Amino acid sequence: AAKKACPYYAIVEDRGGYYTENTPKLEPYETRNFFEYGKKLNRKKTKGTIRKCTFCIHRVESGMIPACVSTCIGRAMYFGDLNDPKSLVSELIKKEKVFRLKESAGTKPRVYYIGYEDRANIAISNPATCLVCHQ
Repeated sequence: AAKKACPYYAIVEDRGGYYTENTPKLEPYETRNFFEYGKKLNRKKTKGTIRKCTFCIHRVESGMIPACVSTCIGRAMYFGDLNDPKSLVSELIKKEKVFRLKESAGTKPRVYYIGYEDRANIAISNPATCLVCHQ
């Protein structure tokens, strides 16, 4: 959805199906308009702001995993190929109760969360990885 909505054609899909930003040189990233979930945002601040996560595409293309996954001391983050049914992430998605944010918006999010989306069931949602940090 964001790829189609971007008037600058700045969001591109690479070989692996990752959506990354190809920031135009004519207009600084921080002042470009973004269209996400029907909102027009204007990011003018550069200091103290964040940008869209690319899952460290430079690391992935070098055969490494994203930095957040490799440094997570609780082993609560996983990264892998959902197209490979034998990969750890594919097995976790089949085995665990998972959800994705704003799936109803039709953006096909690729980040899955293990556990229950609603707070009412949070007490029964305790994947083994959470117990490493939260005992």
